[in-house]
Amino acid sequence: MVWCRSRTGSIAVVTLGAGVGYGLVIHDDLVVDKDFGIGLVGHWRRVDPFGPICPSGHRGCAHSVLSQSAISQAVSLALNRPVEYEEALDLAEGGEPVARRVVDDAGRGLGRMLAAIANLTMPERIILGGEGVRLVDVAKDAIQEGIDEDRDSRAHKLDLVTTPSDNTEWCRGAAVIAIQRYVLGRRL
Repeated sequence: MVWCRSRTGSIAVVTLGAGVGYGLVIHDDLVVDKDFGIGLVGHWRRVDPFGPICPSGHRGCAHSVLSQSAISQAVSLALNRPVEYEEALDLAEGGEPVARRVVDDAGRGLGRMLAAIANLTMPERIILGGEGVRLVDVAKDAIQEGIDEDRDSRAHKLDLVTTPSDNTEWCRGAAVIAIQRYVLGRRL
């Protein structure tokens, strides 16, 4: 990944969009195992233990709270009309109470998940991206509340970086991994 060629020894990457993804890079190596790529973090249940049920039957998992469809469905249901993801975020920014509540609940859940990632894997930086990354800007305060709820106050402040919501960075990252694999003979 393009941003992994830095002085940072460990980076966690969280993607938001159709689902929720997670990856960990340590010293320029992507951490992989036999379960890599199946979306395990998307069904992490501590995002909202009382939240909605995802299609796989998990209550309050990351997918059921943080995905674009979860946010748009929650706002649509509350407003009794179809609402797309970007409109839900626009409504929340504009102060519409129901949309603000849904987006802030998602933000707090994301903050709790980021705190767990930081607590368990201790990355020096967490990069957030994906087509649903605008949630990070709209729910910034709620995300910090979630982090504060699950992260020890003595721990260092999280270094959170967002990437553009288009696919440019992801394509660059994939190209770097392919080059590393081919030129350097690295196994990923």
